[in-house]
Amino acid sequence: MTIVEEVRSFKEAVAAKHGFDVGRIVAAARQRQEASGCRVIRQGEQGGAEQPATRPEPDSESSDKPQPEAEERSR
Repeated sequence: MTIVEEVRSFKEAVAAKHGFDVGRIVAAARQRQEASGCRVIRQGEQGGAEQPATRPEPDSESSDKPQPEAEERSR
């Protein structure tokens, strides 16, 4: 059995266990999360919203990358 088949089989078993009722499936998942003892971050509860999720791109003028030097041609 491939991993994909195994995941699909598990998903089908969980859905069948809860009568294919999405509300019951979600409620059971939330109960498992609470019982796990792990910190669960729900949408909208993320702290530090002032900070960007990714590193901002540096300004082209203040970049730390070395800039190519202009070629000088002698005539």
